[in-house]
Amino acid sequence: MNATELEILVNPLSKQRVYQVSRKIVFRKMDENKIAPERADKILDFVEKYVKKANSPKERRDFYLLLAKKFPELREIKSVLQSEFREKLDNFLSQLAEMQMCEGNLENAEQIMRIGNSRSVKVTEIERLMKENPGIIKLK
Repeated sequence: MNATELEILVNPLSKQRVYQVSRKIVFRKMDENKIAPERADKILDFVEKYVKKANSPKERRDFYLLLAKKFPELREIKSVLQSEFREKLDNFLSQLAEMQMCEGNLENAEQIMRIGNSRSVKVTEIERLMKENPGIIKLK
């Protein structure tokens, strides 16, 4: 399992989710009179048209990062979706550490908890742990 596969396992970001978050942000900004309805239509038309072409999780991630750059009104989409990923990753790591403790692999559990407690969890750290301990993550 590589970093991309792990990200898909932990956070299978869908086209629908990217569209939902974009829509929610745009409507909130319209309610706050920070964006005109015409601009909202233009943004949501773009999202609807191009999110369909983002077929892989990596493409969807690249797409929401593009949205944050292309439309200043959607800048916060990046933090919203990355926060969701972090929450899911924390949950995943907690479950993985607990599973390792139940199997008596306390050293692995400690490493996993250390990764989870760091401020900036890097998927590459988890990937390294998986390479050092083949089978640590068992997919059903």
